[in-house]
Amino acid sequence: MTSISANLKGTEATELARWHHGEQSIPEWLASGPDRERVVEALVRVLDRPGLGGVFARVLASWLELDIDQVYASHYPRKAAWLARECRERGENPHAENLQAALVALMFCANCGRPLTDPLSADRGIGPDCWPRIDPAAIECRSSQQLSLDPRDRARPGSQAARAR
Repeated sequence: MTSISANLKGTEATELARWHHGEQSIPEWLASGPDRERVVEALVRVLDRPGLGGVFARVLASWLELDIDQVYASHYPRKAAWLARECRERGENPHAENLQAALVALMFCANCGRPLTDPLSADRGIGPDCWPRIDPAAIECRSSQQLSLDPRDRARPGSQAARAR
């Protein structure tokens, strides 16, 4: 109990004091050794409330020994992608990179948070719909691949595929 409170400074300790689990304060609840799954459930609920439980979420993640960005990305991938984009715009690059790394590791698009199903997208961490926005050259590459992969082009003399041979 003291170790949690001892690491917090002024306003953070005051903010944590507002939070309770039943009749117990959060440090008391965690000191009582609650079931890990219940603590994870509480953390996920708090993470869905932006700005309301910063210290509370950090304390729970610390007790669980989990990376808070990875938990957020695994439960709210689209929100995590938006948050990463906002962090980058504010200049908080390390936080944005941590969120993006968590999304990619979980096979979600680092740009929009949608699941990645195709292997190429999973390798680069960006889905096929977002990739042209990230890399404009991908549009040209995709259109040239479609032309050369069309079996009718291969059969026609003088086609792009025939000239490439």
